[in-house]
Amino acid sequence: MTMIDRCEVVVLGGGPAGCACALALARLGVADTWVIEAGRYRNLRIGECVPAETRHLLHRLGLMASFAAEGHARSVGGCALWGGPRPGFNDALFNPHGQGFHLDRRRFDAWLAAHVAKGPGRLRLGARFRQAERRGGRWLVTMDDGAKLEASFVVDATGSKAVFARQVGARRIVHDRLICLTGFFAGIEGDEVPTQTFLEAVEDGWWYGARLPNGIMTCAFACDPDTVRRGALGDHRQWLMKLLTTRLLPPHIMGRPLVEGSPFIKAAPSFILDRIAGDGYVAVGDAACAFDPISSRGIHKALSDGIDAAEAVAATRQGERDALARYAEGVVARYETYLKTRTSLYRGEADRRQSSFWHNRLKDAPGSTTNGGGGLYGS
Repeated sequence: MTMIDRCEVVVLGGGPAGCACALALARLGVADTWVIEAGRYRNLRIGECVPAETRHLLHRLGLMASFAAEGHARSVGGCALWGGPRPGFNDALFNPHGQGFHLDRRRFDAWLAAHVAKGPGRLRLGARFRQAERRGGRWLVTMDDGAKLEASFVVDATGSKAVFARQVGARRIVHDRLICLTGFFAGIEGDEVPTQTFLEAVEDGWWYGARLPNGIMTCAFACDPDTVRRGALGDHRQWLMKLLTTRLLPPHIMGRPLVEGSPFIKAAPSFILDRIAGDGYVAVGDAACAFDPISSRGIHKALSDGIDAAEAVAATRQGERDALARYAEGVVARYETYLKTRTSLYRGEADRRQSSFWHNRLKDAPGSTTNGGGGLYGS
């Protein structure tokens, strides 16, 4: 007979959202928490920049001093070819919150997980969620190795696949299906590349680049799926040839070795779940809603969601029946604000472009983003 472990909360996913939720729960007195992570923090992770105000979230988790000691690179601002033929600059000196950060994402995620492991909860690596069933007001969660956990609450932090929430009936309302092809260049030393973000619009998409604190330069191309197929951009040679046609990035990657496996192809959809929270569960981070990487808010949003969801779970345990619903309403409101901001950003370039990529980004999705609403696509 398989032994069933019991806990108060099981968090499925050990990325920034899941770890932030577990850490916040511990600070709120909910110590009986398990975090289940499918990986082992060994592979390169995509998503490297956080805005300056992220430091306030790290303070709330009690981690700012530890984060500062990690030595992630401070961002001095950005340089963008967007909306016109001349580069524009955004200097972090004028940001009231200070400088943002370029992260070694693999190390950042492992650092968060290490703090979870030091706490009163438990961290389990190398296990994937398989299925869940509701039994007598609690969840029975089964992993791919047959291990079982019984919990009062489940936090879905499985990323944009939203594996748990979709299995229990939630649907994604998808507003965009962007694709990102990300490559890494090694051998960056000293001050050879400034610690700023590079952004460059091209006819069929846009490029992003940033120097990371581990001697690596990351470059990513965001485009439509059919652009990847037509240009065979999964082939590193075709991707590299396209990169070399940009104006901002070639001086920083010429002569640098391309990390094996580059470019990495990853979907970057914009979507929101039609049910972000339900009876004994809540979705956080990209499992609840996913932003276009143009927003540079993915990690910040993940940490914020994790903290807010932890507060909602703790309040629910204290008898506040509408706490999870309030959390979900907050996610919806932030997503609707994001859609408006995103449209404004893309319109700044679409006004001078003819390609379908830019005008596709301006299409408004029909229906509501609240429970039961419609959308461009359901999945």
